[in-house]
Amino acid sequence: LAYPLTRDCGGSTGLDRIVRVSSFPEGVRSIKCAAAKDSGGREARARAVAGREVLTGAAFTGAGGVTQYRRFASVQGSLSRGSTIARSAPTSATAVPPDSSLDAADAALLKSTSAEATATSAGASAGEAAESAEPPKSPLRVVSPMAFGEPEAVRVTGEVSLSDDERHLFSTLREIVAHYGLGTQLRVAGGWVRDKLIGHDCIDIDIALDNMLGRQFAEKVTEYLKDRGETVRGVGVIQKNPEQSKHLETATMMIHGIWIDLVNLRAEEYTHDSRIPTAIEFGTAEEDALRRDLTINSMFYNITTEHVEDPTGRGISDLKGGIIRTPLPPHQTFLDDPLRVLRAVRFAARFGFSLDEELRSAAASEEVRAALGNKVSKERIGKEVELMLKSRDPYAAIALIVDLNLFPTVFPLPHAPSHTADVPPDDELPGLCEASFAATCTRLHQWKKHLPQALNDHSSDLTVGLLLASLLLPLRHAHYLDKKKKDVPFAQHIVLDSLKLKRAYADMVVLLHAAAEDFAAIAPLLVAAASAGGDAAAAAAAAAAAGGGGETRALTLISAPHEEFQGNARVLAGKLLRKVKACWPSAVLLASTLPPISHAASGEQCMGKAEEQRERKEEDRKGEEGEEGCKRRRMEGSEGGAVEDGGCGSCHHDQSEFYLKVLQAVHVMGLDGVWDTKPILNGRDVVAALALGKGDSRTGYWMDRVMEWQLAHSGNGSIEECMAWLKAQAQAVGGDVKKL
Repeated sequence: LAYPLTRDCGGSTGLDRIVRVSSFPEGVRSIKCAAAKDSGGREARARAVAGREVLTGAAFTGAGGVTQYRRFASVQGSLSRGSTIARSAPTSATAVPPDSSLDAADAALLKSTSAEATATSAGASAGEAAESAEPPKSPLRVVSPMAFGEPEAVRVTGEVSLSDDERHLFSTLREIVAHYGLGTQLRVAGGWVRDKLIGHDCIDIDIALDNMLGRQFAEKVTEYLKDRGETVRGVGVIQKNPEQSKHLETATMMIHGIWIDLVNLRAEEYTHDSRIPTAIEFGTAEEDALRRDLTINSMFYNITTEHVEDPTGRGISDLKGGIIRTPLPPHQTFLDDPLRVLRAVRFAARFGFSLDEELRSAAASEEVRAALGNKVSKERIGKEVELMLKSRDPYAAIALIVDLNLFPTVFPLPHAPSHTADVPPDDELPGLCEASFAATCTRLHQWKKHLPQALNDHSSDLTVGLLLASLLLPLRHAHYLDKKKKDVPFAQHIVLDSLKLKRAYADMVVLLHAAAEDFAAIAPLLVAAASAGGDAAAAAAAAAAAGGGGETRALTLISAPHEEFQGNARVLAGKLLRKVKACWPSAVLLASTLPPISHAASGEQCMGKAEEQRERKEEDRKGEEGEEGCKRRRMEGSEGGAVEDGGCGSCHHDQSEFYLKVLQAVHVMGLDGVWDTKPILNGRDVVAALALGKGDSRTGYWMDRVMEWQLAHSGNGSIEECMAWLKAQAQAVGGDVKKL
């Protein structure tokens, strides 16, 4: 299994490493994935030495020289867990589209490695039986190249280390059981045990009781503590609410400053058409563990005996082996509660674990997909998606949703057709959305030092809004008419109606889609402004000389400025920032993932100018360095990511670098926080100066012009100068704004 280690910087090289494993997928003996070069998204080479029929993943090439490869996780899942090499080898497998031919280097590699691979496989098979009984020392992990740092560290200690507060809490609970002679076995359940076993702290302490309800035990706790003069706070009972996954009554209370939930062990029965159990009874620890979603979440810490219990017999081993598995057969588990499919995806992405092959097959089955769409509320699906987007590796979660063919179920489109633009075909849309999402995750990594803190916080609302906007970017032009004939963007429908997420996310997605295209339209002008030190006039001249004169279409979010300020970078950017406000870095980042657009009168003309300049530079270098020196320089440039600007920003091959200049332009022009800037003249001043009536519809138009004048003068103009300019403009048209 070979995988590329890539540094994707808009023109990167891929370093291939051949890693031989003892157990390949059927029909595969050696795989070479060579992503040799990626220069501006134009040159991506891929070779598959063997097993072409297995490599089904697609390679996505972004517009900014970023080639994103989807993980081929099923290969990783097929590795031998007992193999030493499988334990130590990087297992984030990468899939590429196979080439139909082998070059000489590939053929030589195949010849030299086939015998070696066969010997390795045979040797490993001999010792496999002896090794398989021992779990791997560390889990096999799938790490997405777009993760926000490493997945949560997983080093299974096998022991639960209690804090002093937890030790005090559990001691008090044991005293209460003994004092009242309850005979109750107290067990901490689920995620707390999992996190403790991997050395993490966890504040969610859910305690399961074997012979009474949580409310009944809470009453005993309250009585015991009050008799000893201790204050009891926060005692309450949460009634069961099946729609919110609360299938049992739960008591909650704070003891010694620690919140705990109290609930009884249970066994459940389901009907075929609902994820809500029809019968819930007191159960044993084993019955309670078997009805849980995953083996790694089905362990208990017995407070009474102070030992970890693993009723399924697989919880600890799966945690060590990095496997996401269900306690019972996954097909029936998912039909009972299809939400468990999304929980499996979320935990796989969170920890970098792989899905068990039987679980993967069940999750991708048509029956389970239908159950997920029919039995689970939109609110619960939306909550899981939000948790995925707030995780350290949201791309891994989205990639799994696409791989399992769950995308149309999780992100259903409106039933009404689009009346504004064609929607990508059903079989293409998931891949397009994943590619857009991957490009944005990559930009977040590349731009980490240049972005505000909120976008470096993977759990912030600003980051979640950006990720949703990137995921739905291929649908940005699709709108439909609802029952009231109101125009509704597809993206807004998905966020609000399909996922039931908060309106703030939907508003941000729609805003970012429009703002990204507006920033893309004026980007060359802004870059020219940054190069000119913020001089708007020099920027306009530079942009015109380069073949682009600013925006080539009407912007979506802002009106066209007064003719005096058309092409003024500071006015255009300032007006746009006042609409987008603090979301503007997200909009610029999203714009950097859009296909490049031509800002010249003709795209061919623009490309011709850039090519002409490159040819002139090439001729000059030939004279100075000779043919070989020039050829060597071209090679170094393509491999090292240094792409020269041919003189036109719209033809710039490195979109990441280009749009970083757009970010810089905002700072250079002093537009940070411009959305909080108050107009130099207020509405009353304008009405009085122009003799407008109260509520005159023209007031808004003239206030917009006031802000344009203010932006154009960089805040240096006086009130008197602005007033004089305003009166002159009004006098020129006799107050008829339609003439402007």
